[in-house]
Amino acid sequence: MQDIPFKNADYELWLQFSGTQAAISQARQKKVGRYVHHNQAAALVIIWREEGMATPGFVSKALFLKNHSVSELLTRLEKKGLIEKTRDKIQGNIVRLSITPKGKEYCTRVTQADFIIRVMSSLSEEQKQQLQEILHTLINSVRAETES
Repeated sequence: MQDIPFKNADYELWLQFSGTQAAISQARQKKVGRYVHHNQAAALVIIWREEGMATPGFVSKALFLKNHSVSELLTRLEKKGLIEKTRDKIQGNIVRLSITPKGKEYCTRVTQADFIIRVMSSLSEEQKQQLQEILHTLINSVRAETES
């Protein structure tokens, strides 16, 4: 019988991590009442959080997406009237992103912030700090693997 490479603690942890993210996303979507892609919701949160200072490159890096994928995502959000793209007043070659009032309402509805806060509040402050450090370590590891 051939040894199965996926029967180890690392893969089990990865599956649990992936399943947790999927479960949260599915529960959030159930509360919204329709499917909203997590990248769309995350992009809106990032753009709103950065208060007009976000750029397409910043969103691309934050979401680990290729520039062309982010460009398509941002174009869809702009066509829906959820974000605005403007040229930076000082550096005209830089595009700044801002969320519209319609985008804020939509973002609030689709992210289900109260749901996310309730889920995340099941962790103690110490657990949140530990999780943040763990996720930071994983992201740095992924960056090191993909940049080499």
